[in-house]
Order: sequence, then structure tokens, then C-alpha cells
Amino acid sequence: MPVQSKLVATPADILHILLSTLPDFTDLGALILTHRCFYEVFTASKHSLLNAVGRNMLGAYFNEAVSLAIEQNTSDGTAKRTIESNKTQQIQVSSAIISQLMDNERVLSTLRPIVYGLIKTKRVPYIDQPEGLALLKGFPQTAKPSATELHRLEVAGYRFWRFTCLDTKSKSAHEEFLTRLSAMELLELNTYVNNLKKILEAIWNGAESDGDEYAIQGLLSRGPKSILSLWNTVLDGSYDEDELKRDAEYYENEGYFSYVLYDVIENKQLDLDILWDFKPILDEEHEKAVKKLAAVAK
Repeated sequence: MPVQSKLVATPADILHILLSTLPDFTDLGALILTHRCFYEVFTASKHSLLNAVGRNMLGAYFNEAVSLAIEQNTSDGTAKRTIESNKTQQIQVSSAIISQLMDNERVLSTLRPIVYGLIKTKRVPYIDQPEGLALLKGFPQTAKPSATELHRLEVAGYRFWRFTCLDTKSKSAHEEFLTRLSAMELLELNTYVNNLKKILEAIWNGAESDGDEYAIQGLLSRGPKSILSLWNTVLDGSYDEDELKRDAEYYENEGYFSYVLYDVIENKQLDLDILWDFKPILDEEHEKAVKKLAAVAK
């Protein structure tokens, strides 16, 4: 029997299972265009298949990723509490959301090995020093997190990006967002953000004054995509230090991550020192942090 005839004879539920196992939206889009049988199954079960393939692509952080994409596509530009992280309900995802998901994952997956390499590195490698720039450029090849470390990086990256989508002048909105996280999630997020910030410190070649620190915090608050764009100017040779410093915002913003985090940590009755005692994205540090938090809770 010809292949075309076999496809026509294949039950729709079998084709649905086949489509639901695809690893990403690119493969899904390509396959449904190969034969009307696939396309008809897709159109009949669009939302369930988009959810299934999205979960295949993004794994356990699918809900965080979709929440970010939805928040980026809200008409007023403000983030809303869209999806609970412990839910697995189907989500209405449009073509715009899918495009946003794929673009966001491209950004964060590019930054992850650099952030992980900086977590493992004790000093900030400045780009005005040849060895520092070489180290940063080499992280995508040399920084290899474990599966659990990678998962923590993935979730923290999406959470921080969601944080930066909130109204930059609304400290209460930022506090509400962070307050919903557990103490361990806050520590993991802090580790990610501190080391994402090191990319900016490396490009800035250090923060020698309060003005420098405010400027770096301002750049950080613009979110991962802006930071990656800046890093790409370093890679392609178009980086202009004077232009960057003219563009950076020298003012204290209530939405700065660290300022809000300190208040939330204190509200949870935790010592601020715990933020610097551990890097719980790393497996060995995660175990130590679990024991510390358990002892504090007693």
C-alpha cells in the first residue's frame, strides 16, 4: 500500500499521538504541512497538541515560560498572575504566544551557560582584559550544568524575566511576585540574577561608584533580551563603552531586584546573610541550603 494511502487509513488518535511526541513547534509546523491527514488532526486538537509539544520543548518550566509570553503580549504591558506553577491545565496559546515562546527560549538558552560559568567562577572577568573576555566567550563550550542545575537555571531565568515585565515604578507588584516564591526559590533566583548581573559588570569593567551600581541595576532591570543584545555587541565588535554609559539610567528604581528581594527576605523572617551564604543553583550548594533552611524553620 502506498505511503499516502497508509496515512489516510491511519486512525486519527494514532496520528494525534505521533504529533504530540514532537520535540518542538518547528517540527510540528513542518509535519502538519506534509499531508492533510496531519493537518486535519492538528486543527481538530490544536490546543492540546500545542500544549503537548510545548511541554516537550520546555519541560518542567513550561508554565513559567507561557506565563512570561502571555505577560509580554498583554495590551497594557503589565504582568498578571496567569498560570500556577503546579498546574498542568491546557493553556490557550496563539501563534503570537508560540513565536514569543521560541524567541524567549532562544534568548535564555544563550545566556544560561554564561550565567552558569559565572556562578562557578569566583571573580568577574572584565572584557577589557583579554583573558577575561576569552573566559566569557568560552563558557558556552566549557560550562556544563547537571540536569538538576540546568532546570534551576531555566526556571530562575524565566522568573526573573517575568519580574522585569512588571511595572518598574510599582514596588508592591514586585514584592507580591517575589512573596509567592518559597525561600529556596528566592535563593535560586537571587543566585541567577547576581550572576546575570556579572555579565553587565564584566562589560562595564567594574562598578567603582554608586552611580555605576545604579546604572548596572538599571541595565539589569531591562531584562534578559536587552542584556543579550548588549553581549552580542561585544561579540560582534560593535560595543561602544561611551555610548553604553550615556544610555544607562543613573537613578534609583523601586523595581530593582535586590532592593525588593531584601524586603521580602526580611518579611519571611530570614537573615539577609543567607543570600550570600549559598549558590543553590549548584547541586552541592543546594543541599547545604536545604539543611540551613530546615534548621531556621525549627
